[in-house]
Amino acid sequence: MARRRIRRRPTIRFYLITVFFIGLIGFGLIQTGHPRPAAWAPHTVVPRYEWHPVALSLPYPMNGFGAVATPEGVVVAGGLVAGQSVDTVYQWTPSTIISLPNLAVPIHDAALTYRSSSLVLLGGGTVSSDNLVYRLRWPEGTEWLSLPSLPVPVSDAVAVSTRAGLLLVGGHDYGAPWSTIWRYQAARGAAVWAQLPMGVRYPAVSASPTTLYVIGGETRRGFSRQAVAFNLKNRHRIPLPPYPLAVSQAAAAWVNGRLWVVGGETASGPTDRAYQYDTETRRWLPAPALPAPRADGALVFFHNHLIWMGGLGIKGPSAGILETEPAFTGH
Repeated sequence: MARRRIRRRPTIRFYLITVFFIGLIGFGLIQTGHPRPAAWAPHTVVPRYEWHPVALSLPYPMNGFGAVATPEGVVVAGGLVAGQSVDTVYQWTPSTIISLPNLAVPIHDAALTYRSSSLVLLGGGTVSSDNLVYRLRWPEGTEWLSLPSLPVPVSDAVAVSTRAGLLLVGGHDYGAPWSTIWRYQAARGAAVWAQLPMGVRYPAVSASPTTLYVIGGETRRGFSRQAVAFNLKNRHRIPLPPYPLAVSQAAAAWVNGRLWVVGGETASGPTDRAYQYDTETRRWLPAPALPAPRADGALVFFHNHLIWMGGLGIKGPSAGILETEPAFTGH
């Protein structure tokens, strides 16, 4: 005799379990098909660029020179060629290089900047550090003219033109590295603008429209990871996370809202490493490395390209010039 099947009604527990799993599946589909709002999602910036050699190099393998971008081209002044100071000045573009009026004396490790339609060269050294300042009206000038001297001899410093004026950072006079940041005016000379936490020579220096950045350099204790910024309006000091490397003779540039620091000398020799400082996350992010280690060169931003020029490598000075176009894509 066949047994008769008895159908049981689903229990409340069954319904609860079913609703729970359906809810999980629906939540997963929502998360997959509709990401969280951009304001909540982490924002990662992926750099898409690399360094490329430029066909037109410097006239000689060089290091210890001043370099600055002007509307007409990148000006390179002084420096060391085969270990000797030179008085030569050049204007470089990707397609041309021309000679400009020579400096009054051969010099290296001078600070060069461009301000008020003039090239301004401050300090530097030959046998000893110098306190002289020269100006060349640009581009019509035919001779470097003397300006009021610096209060002290300064070599291995960096000059940058900012909204707060022409600022000269760090350096030394064959003694303790300077902690002073000078503000220089042609009519009044130099006055103390701010003080670094510790004296430093060969720092990497650049400025945004609102902030002065000073990275690394050589202190009494050796190569430094010091990273500090100053508000250009009120001069207040802004601490930054330490630079990833203890480095001297690196170079810096402000590009597309980020601070780039490239190359430099470390305890183990020149480095090819580069970093960007993200002001929003307050983090140092890796940037593409140079093709070869370089220190004591120059970094400038010219015609939407970041340009690295010359410098000391493992086998000596280089005449090579590299460029990259710093474009950023958000993901």
